[in-house]
Amino acid sequence: SFLYKNAVRGYNFIQGGLIIMSKLTQKEFMLLSDLLNYEEACYKKTELYAKTITDSEIASQMKSLSQNHAKRYQKLLNLLSF
Repeated sequence: SFLYKNAVRGYNFIQGGLIIMSKLTQKEFMLLSDLLNYEEACYKKTELYAKTITDSEIASQMKSLSQNHAKRYQKLLNLLSF
């Protein structure tokens, strides 16, 4: 895939305003991809729970968890999408 080929070649990543020189190994890229998939699954599950749980306090907590997973998902996606 495009992401895999370019990640293994190595690119400059911008994180928090700093340019980080990084050459990802295949293993590192696969681990980041796994984290991306995990965060996406957690985001979707907690979002679904927030919409279906009838207890408003628990639903609010699920919504907060969903937003946190969505933020981490987006950060990982930005890191891997050069």
